[in-house]
Amino acid sequence: MSTTNGSSGVAEDAHLRWRQHEAERHPPMVRRAWDGELPLWLTYWVWGVGGNVSFALLLARAARATGEGRAGVAPPWTIYLASLGWFVLIFGAIWRSAGHYHGPRIWAALARLGVTSGIVRTAGELAALLLLSTLVADRGRHTGI
Repeated sequence: MSTTNGSSGVAEDAHLRWRQHEAERHPPMVRRAWDGELPLWLTYWVWGVGGNVSFALLLARAARATGEGRAGVAPPWTIYLASLGWFVLIFGAIWRSAGHYHGPRIWAALARLGVTSGIVRTAGELAALLLLSTLVADRGRHTGI
């Protein structure tokens, strides 16, 4: 027996309502991280430190490949810009998670100190890379490279 378009539409509507309800009950992990709803240890160590190490390894691999004159995973600047986006996300997530932390206050304070030092480090890193890029470009113009 075949279903009519009307009953199929009702079933699809019910399915969409169920999926929306489930999404509200269980938002995506990235959303939960950004809202500070994940445990501080998970946000800081797995997402923060793990993400930072992952980007560092990718960047090192891309830089090595570029230095050897071969194609890497992606150009180093592309990886670095992606890491900046990641840092904005993870710094916000850690900061919010620390605000929701109910354990010893020292851990929340240290996590926020880590975020603050990470922002300073990232800004210094970016400034140094931009300066280095400018110097290399100027050198190339003057030497004809």
